[in-house]
Amino acid sequence: MPRDIVFKAFVDQWLHMEIESGTLRRLQDRWLDYPWGLETLRQLIDARLKLAPDVARYKWNHQTPVEDLPREAQVIATLSAQAAGLGVPQAWAEAFFRAQIEASKTVQRELVQGWQAQKAGPFADVPDLATDLRPRLDAITAQMMTALAANRAVLTDPARRADVAQALQPIEAAALSAQAAEQAVAPLLAR
Repeated sequence: MPRDIVFKAFVDQWLHMEIESGTLRRLQDRWLDYPWGLETLRQLIDARLKLAPDVARYKWNHQTPVEDLPREAQVIATLSAQAAGLGVPQAWAEAFFRAQIEASKTVQRELVQGWQAQKAGPFADVPDLATDLRPRLDAITAQMMTALAANRAVLTDPARRADVAQALQPIEAAALSAQAAEQAVAPLLAR
């Protein structure tokens, strides 16, 4: 600031009024204490859900069920070991990732029901589940685990629940299924 005693007095008075009124604290709470790190987690939840239609199309073409319990158990077991290594409570990580799996299955089931009603045929140019989709899902899942660990303090603080809810919106994949989007974020809002 310029060395202007009158201007300094004006700024000091203005700042004092902002502090006393609580305006400065509200601005700090809103912008400086906002859980910006959750943006990555929100984007990863979205990215994972947005793969569900391709997974559903693959399963539709190959007439395999939406639910694959052995694969789900394998994924959860791997994640439990990773959670322990990152200091993330295993039960919490497991609940979060089960919700991601269930949300994906919700999208898939809704699509399959629509295709059954339409008597849809096979889809062209569907990515392969084993060589394309699962590796992409696995990569997203690993990034999600890292994001959970990095944001654990905010995610587990009951006083920050409203901040977490705000930071996790919007889930763009809600356009695919509002129910799936709610399922995906529910474990992060339940603490």
